[in-house]
Amino acid sequence: MPASKSQLISGQSKVNRPRRLPMMDASFLQTETRETPTHIASLQIFQLPKDAGIEFIKTVVDTMRGPEELGRPWNLKLAPVFMSGLAPAMVETTDIDMTYHVRHTCLPSPGGERELGELVSHLHSTLLDRSRPLWTCHVIEGLENNRFALYIKIHHALMDGITGTSALTGCLGTEPQDSWSPAWAAETVAKNTPTNPKATPVTQPDNLRLRHLPRSIAHIAGPLIRLKGKGQSVPIRLPFTAPTSPLNTPITGARRVATQLLPLNRVKALAKQTNASLNDIFLAICSSALRRHLLDSNSLPTESLVAGVPVSLRTENTSHDAGNAVGLIWSVLGTEYADPLERLQAICKSTKASKD
Repeated sequence: MPASKSQLISGQSKVNRPRRLPMMDASFLQTETRETPTHIASLQIFQLPKDAGIEFIKTVVDTMRGPEELGRPWNLKLAPVFMSGLAPAMVETTDIDMTYHVRHTCLPSPGGERELGELVSHLHSTLLDRSRPLWTCHVIEGLENNRFALYIKIHHALMDGITGTSALTGCLGTEPQDSWSPAWAAETVAKNTPTNPKATPVTQPDNLRLRHLPRSIAHIAGPLIRLKGKGQSVPIRLPFTAPTSPLNTPITGARRVATQLLPLNRVKALAKQTNASLNDIFLAICSSALRRHLLDSNSLPTESLVAGVPVSLRTENTSHDAGNAVGLIWSVLGTEYADPLERLQAICKSTKASKD
C-alpha cells in the first residue's frame, strides 16, 4: 500500500440506525471497570520470510491500515441513545482513523519472550477508547530469531473467543506464498467471519427485553433445583464458594502476560490416555502451577481452588450474527491432591457435572 495513501477512512455514512446489543453482549460493557477490563485479545507470532527486506514490516502495517471499508463488528462504535447505560447500542461508522487502530511498535533488544511479555502486559492493561470502534492492533517487530508478532484486542461486547479465533485465523494463508488480508476488511469479514452482532433496533424501551428476565432466571435455576430435589451428590460449584487464599483479593488494572510453548501432540495424547478433554488437561496444568506457587508461600488452602471456565454455547443452529454465545461454569482444580492424576480426575468429574 503506498505510504501516501490517506490513513483516515471517511466519507458519506451509509443510512443505518443504532441497534441495541443483546443482554449478554451488553453485560460486558456494563460490568467493565478500570480494574476489570472486558476486552479479549490474541497474540500471534510469525516467522519473517528468508528474503524479507527492511521494508517488510512496514508493508504489513500499510496492508493492515489499507482497507477502504471495514466489516462488522470492526466498524461499530457506541451510539448515544436513550438509556444507553442500561441498554447500549452500536452504530456503523466510516470515520475510522486507521493509524490509531493499527500501531507499529518495536521491541527493545534482545527482543525475547520477556520483552514481548512486558510490552503486551502494558497493552492488555489499558481500556479501549469508547469514543472509537472498540479494537486495536499492534504490529510488533524486533522479536528475536527473525520473528514479529501481532497483538490484537477487541471488546468482548463485539465477539467471543471462538468467533475471534475464527476471524483472526480465517484471513491467513495456509502456505507462505498464499495471500492474506486484514481480518477487519469488509470483503474478508463477508468471506470468512460472519460475526455481525445480533442486535435489536432502537425503537422503544420494550426492546430492552426486561420482560424476559423472569423466564431467564427460571431457565438458569431449574436444573439446579432438580438436581437438589433428586438428592444427587455432584461436584457442582457455584460462584463465591472458593476457599480463602492469597488469590482472593481485590485486583488492580495491571496485567502480567507470559508465554509458554507446549507440544500440542503431547497434550492430545495425554487427554486421550486419561479420557479427558483438552480443556481438562489445560486446567490440570494451571492447577499444578497454582498448587506449587501456593505451597512455596505456605498458603495452599485445604479445600480445592475453584476456576471460572468459559464454555462455548455455539451449535449448528446458533446464528452467525450472535456476538457472544458463551457461558461460564465453575470447576474445582483439585489443588488439595498431591498426585497429578488425582487432580486431573477431580477436574474431569467437576467439569462434566457442571456441563451436564
